[in-house]
Amino acid sequence: MWRAQLRENRWKQMTSRILNRVAQIGSAVGLGGFAVQECLYDVDGGHRAVIFDRRTGILPKSVGEGTHAKIPFIQYPTILDVRSTYRVISSRTGTKDLQMVNISLRVLSRPDVLRLPHIFAEYGADYSDRILPSVGNEVLKSVVAQYDASELLTFRDKVSHQISQELKERAGRFALSLDDVSITHLEYGPEFTRAVEQKQVAQQEAERQKFVVMRSEQERQAAIIRAEGESEAAKLVSEAVAKSGNGFIEVQRIDAAREVAETLSRSRNITYLPNNNTGSNGILLGNPPKGVSNVQRRTWDRAHYAKLAELRANGTTSAETENDTKRVRSDRIEFQKAEKKSSSLIDQNTPALLKARESKLALENDIGKVQMLLSKADESETPQSSAAGYHCDVCECTLKDSVAYLDHVNGKKHLRRLGFSMRVERSSVEKVKLRLQNAIQSKWEPLLHRKRDLVVDENDESNIEKVEENKNKRHKKNEAEGAQEDEGKEEISIEEQEMREMMGFKGFSSSKK
Repeated sequence: MWRAQLRENRWKQMTSRILNRVAQIGSAVGLGGFAVQECLYDVDGGHRAVIFDRRTGILPKSVGEGTHAKIPFIQYPTILDVRSTYRVISSRTGTKDLQMVNISLRVLSRPDVLRLPHIFAEYGADYSDRILPSVGNEVLKSVVAQYDASELLTFRDKVSHQISQELKERAGRFALSLDDVSITHLEYGPEFTRAVEQKQVAQQEAERQKFVVMRSEQERQAAIIRAEGESEAAKLVSEAVAKSGNGFIEVQRIDAAREVAETLSRSRNITYLPNNNTGSNGILLGNPPKGVSNVQRRTWDRAHYAKLAELRANGTTSAETENDTKRVRSDRIEFQKAEKKSSSLIDQNTPALLKARESKLALENDIGKVQMLLSKADESETPQSSAAGYHCDVCECTLKDSVAYLDHVNGKKHLRRLGFSMRVERSSVEKVKLRLQNAIQSKWEPLLHRKRDLVVDENDESNIEKVEENKNKRHKKNEAEGAQEDEGKEEISIEEQEMREMMGFKGFSSSKK
């Protein structure tokens, strides 16, 4: 018993010794790490360290890149960037001629490494923000004030060099080195810009006036030369007339008349050139071919109107004559009355009822084709049927396009010449019944042919089974359709279904859904 207790005491003592040893080692490692952290510091590339000592203050020398030792709680290093950094300095200043200018300057600066402890002691870690803005604005204002507004553009390199020299000199007093100084932006005020534009406009206007004067002088000289030439020409003409008579003047008149006639012949309008007082006829230009009836002016059928006047005077005006008078009055359109070559088509006593046109117009036959247009031709050379456009053989007229031709063939004038009245045939009850009977018969014929094909012999079991199968399919289809409808809707038989499909109806009874 006492041996077990002794063994347990020994185990406890050994465990306590191990734990104490671990605690001692851990404390030593922690103290060592803390000491290393407090005693060592790193300086990155492009940086310098300035040491502040509690005993002597800032040390006179800066520390370069690498890992260095320090005295904990006595020395404190400050890491400073000694690489070149850029800064933009903007200022609004006045020029020598009191014009306001917005100018921007880009400066690349870095501190003097040897004098870095002095810079840190005098201006702190933000030395660049404290020195460059004030020095840069002062130098900019002093240099820009020495030049006019226009000289800032013409002598820009000189201005930039002078600003760089003065700024480097001023920055050197603060232990700063400037690698580059350049002007990046130069903007004048709106008043100066407007004045420059007006000046340029005035200069261009002055140059233009010089050109106008020169042109006027040249025109004056040209007018003098032209007048001298005309006077010389008139003198020569007078001498020629005195020697040879009026032959030269007549030749000139003929040439002028030829040019005028050629110009007027190309016009669409009909032009009449009167002759002199000799009594002979003038010249008619632009006259279309004789075979074309749709020309500019309208002519009247004197014989027809004389006949109407005679009937009206005798008091024998009939209803047909009144209709004919209305027809003539309604035909006051752009078409001339042509010769009645197809008068046999008209039967004024028994006009036919209006019906659909059986012949095809075939208006698309002339698409993509070229027609030759003749300005002047005889009736034999250019018949009316071969003139440009769409020709109507009934009315003997030619229309310019297909739209006008279609309106013409559907118009009253054309239909009356064909012998039709403007009334349509009215359908009677017998005709309606006949049409319904024909429609029903045309619906029933396919069904009857199908029934006839399905008639089979009683011994042909395959056909009987096929007929029964078709009936069952129809019955199932009707049941499926009836299941979707309301309960109150009556069933549709197979015969009614066939009749409904044949006549194109949905059903013979009305139902509310």
